[in-house]
Amino acid sequence: MKTTMSHGLHKQPKQLKQLKQSEEQQQEPEAQPTAEGTASEHALVTDDLGTVSLSDLMEYEMPPQRWAIEDLVPTGLTILAGRPKFGKSWFAFDACLAVATGGTLLGKPAIQGTALYLALEDTPRRLQDRAKTLLGGQPAPASLRVRTDWSRLDLEGLADLEAFLDAYLDTRLVVIDVIKKVAPPHNTNRSQYAYDYELVSKLKRLADSRNLAIVLVTHTTKFSDDDDPFVEIAGSTGTTGAMDTGLVMRQHRQGKYKELCIRGRDVSEDRFPIRFDEHTCRWQLASEEGDPFVALGLTPEQHDVASLLWMSDAPMAPKDVAEMLEGMSASAATKHLLHLANQGIAERCGYGRYHLSADYRGEDGEGEMATQSPSPTARLALPSLPRRGGRRASMAAHAA
Repeated sequence: MKTTMSHGLHKQPKQLKQLKQSEEQQQEPEAQPTAEGTASEHALVTDDLGTVSLSDLMEYEMPPQRWAIEDLVPTGLTILAGRPKFGKSWFAFDACLAVATGGTLLGKPAIQGTALYLALEDTPRRLQDRAKTLLGGQPAPASLRVRTDWSRLDLEGLADLEAFLDAYLDTRLVVIDVIKKVAPPHNTNRSQYAYDYELVSKLKRLADSRNLAIVLVTHTTKFSDDDDPFVEIAGSTGTTGAMDTGLVMRQHRQGKYKELCIRGRDVSEDRFPIRFDEHTCRWQLASEEGDPFVALGLTPEQHDVASLLWMSDAPMAPKDVAEMLEGMSASAATKHLLHLANQGIAERCGYGRYHLSADYRGEDGEGEMATQSPSPTARLALPSLPRRGGRRASMAAHAA
């Protein structure tokens, strides 16, 4: 059955099940999921009040963590946030393609299955153009379903999602881009916290009951917090309190690179320097640019200090680092330099001064810098240091 594309991609929910049965290429459905895992697993024994003893819980063999994209998007409710026009939709669409094809996103493997992408800010033409770019000439997967409109959740939207999941039992990922398009109107008699929490909780319950991942795309505010990027997510703490996983895409504080910040109940908190490939329109890890420091798992601040040492012609003291990096104190610089030294990235050379270790200094026999270096954008973003006669000459003076 084919449908006509006009102002949106339309299909009546009651037709979905018939369509699913008619598509012979669809994969065999997995076991019907439950809150505990799948129907084939034995449920925990509870009393009349629904409680379970801790001893029974400890003896219960839990199913393994289920992922849409390993170590990035687990089952449950994920919030993906970023500034307008930052590239969130490219990231979200690529995530759906990764699941539909069993590919990767940011180098992390996706678990193949059906994906639903609700591109609610796109037209069919724009969605087709995006797909052509991301596919790069490869065939489009039938297991990626798309629509450019959807009913509000308080009307038929939630029931429509249930109908879709009934028709496509192997669904692993649902992306709603953006959540504002399907959110019910805010009742001014209720607090913003209560409204946000209820909205996210409804979709979280659906994700949990179906054992799949639902990603809600939203915006970040103008407020910026280097220590906690998740306070930038639009809405109240009801949004972040109800979510299982948060992904925040943002510009690094000095504009040196973009980063993806991740935090959640089932993932390790981390930050990944990322870059947008203008040719493929795909997000990639910044380490793919050949930056030797990005791949070392450093925090953005530690990366700044390492890059500054690489640019410097002379060993640096903590106060020198603090003067060159806006917002960094001398005590923080000391802490970061000690960490770099403990990791073998920097070496102490003289009282309170540091330079890069030989492995990262990159000098050849003539004292010239090797070709390996931090990314070009990192070098341009950091201020130039005073020239002091060259790295080797400065080191020799300190050694004397």
